[in-house]
Order: sequence, then C-alpha cells, then structure tokens
Amino acid sequence: WPSIPKGPFGRFHFNRSTGKWSEGPTFNFNGYEVVQPANETPDFFYALEDWMSVINRGLKLTAVGATDSHTVNDPVGQARTYLNSHTDNISHIDRQEVYRAFTEGRATASAGIFAILKINEHFGMGDLVPAASLKNGSNNKNSLFTVTLRVAAPSWVRPREAMIYVNGKQVAWKSIGSTLNEPTDQTLEFSLELPPHDAYVVAFVLGDGIALPGWTTYGKATQAITNPIYLDVDGDKNYSAPRATAKRLIMNHGTQGKKLTPALQEKLLESETVKADPAILLHVKDLLKQGADHQP
Repeated sequence: WPSIPKGPFGRFHFNRSTGKWSEGPTFNFNGYEVVQPANETPDFFYALEDWMSVINRGLKLTAVGATDSHTVNDPVGQARTYLNSHTDNISHIDRQEVYRAFTEGRATASAGIFAILKINEHFGMGDLVPAASLKNGSNNKNSLFTVTLRVAAPSWVRPREAMIYVNGKQVAWKSIGSTLNEPTDQTLEFSLELPPHDAYVVAFVLGDGIALPGWTTYGKATQAITNPIYLDVDGDKNYSAPRATAKRLIMNHGTQGKKLTPALQEKLLESETVKADPAILLHVKDLLKQGADHQP
C-alpha cells in the first residue's frame, strides 16, 4: 500500500500463481486483509486471488476486512470481520471463543455485504467436511454436494453477483436480485461437483459501490468474502492443501523415492488425477521444475 509494487507482496517478489515469495520474512501472521474499500483498486479480485494462492500453497490465513482506517477520510468500520459467537448480546461475548473463531477461520470479511457459507446445511466456515458427509448426500449418484450461501445487506447496498471457488478456481456464479432502497437477505444454493482430491470452498459476493457522502467506497464496490470450508475427500480425517497433494502424487508416482524420469513426469502430468484440479496441476509442474525434494 498504496500500490501493489510498493506493498509487501511487491517488495517480497510474490509469485501470484504458486504463492511463493522470494524475499522478506516468514509469514508468521494468521490474518490476511482481503477487503479494503479505501483502496481505489480497479481489480476487486486481486487480493482474493493472492490469498487463495497462499492457501493453495498450504498456509492458513484468516480472511479479514480492513485492518485500519488509514486516514480521517476513511469511514471507521466500513470494512469489517464478522466472527462466530454463541450470542449477539455483547455483554455475554466470550473473548476466548471469539479468538478461536478468528484463528480457526470462522469468519466473514465484509464491506457492506454479509455472507455465510455452508455445505450440506451443517458445515460452516473453518469446518472440515468428512468424506462420508460429502458422499452420502442426496446428490451422491452424480458426485455432487450442496453449498448454500446467505447474502444480506442494508438498503443502501446492492449485492449483484455471487461466486463460488474451489481450490482457487471459480466453479459457480449466480446473479443476486437485489432491489434499490430495500434490504437484501437471500439464500442461494449451488450444486458442485465433488473434486477428486481434498479441497476448500470459498464464496465471493460483489456489489455496487456507494457514493453517499457518509459511506463512500473509493474502490467503487461492496464485497463479502467467506473463509474456507475444507473437504476431506480422501477420507483420512485431515485436509491436504493442493501443494501437499501435489507432493504426494509425485512421491506415489515414483519408484522407491527416486527422482522421476522425464517419461514418468510426462505421464504424471497427463494423468486425470492431476489434470482434474488446476491448482494441483500447477503445483505438480512447479515441484517438478524446482525439484520436489528441495522446494518448500
């Protein structure tokens, strides 16, 4: 900030595809600012895509709204992070529960729009969905699972479109029928194909910018970004990020831990188990290029 080249990722020479940075300190933080209405960015997907590339690499960073107000011209609290709590009564809030909600990713980043993501009506942001719940649903015959997204906003905000991402790839889109000067509260349902490997699901909601003098969005948009819900597709009761899955596939494709020959590498890259997920394919290529045994 105030520009991408001069910001931390620009200075660290961040690779937007692989999520690797060649300079700077270790990422020892647990939050990532994905929504900042004070920035006059023309690309509202930029921070979202960078965040998902870091998740694909294996880091777990909670998506948050603006972390500060920057200047006296920027409305305090315009972008917010909503955290799970057992109560709406502020005098009864359990601080430890809120801290855990943040570190576990049970949160939504928001600038004017509120969103809640669920899978099979039961699992929410930060949850790991077990394989049995993914494969025993009503759409099991077609290898589908159901995602629901609640979108809510006050009367001066107009949500326009909702997008669903799996492992950083947009897999679904729906228009939101908001009405001028009326509040929005809708629940959208998506049927998604079950991915071949462990994965995560994220929702992004985009709406009109606000020109009102007391709540101007300099970025000309309102937004909501949910934190991931993780899918345990392979049934080992854990979540593996795309890069970890790529490492496993390379190891399983080799012979007694030896480096893959060019022929074996080509065979791996052409296999359906790799090609089916663009994020895993990208990381398999990156690991093979760098040397799987030496690439963090």
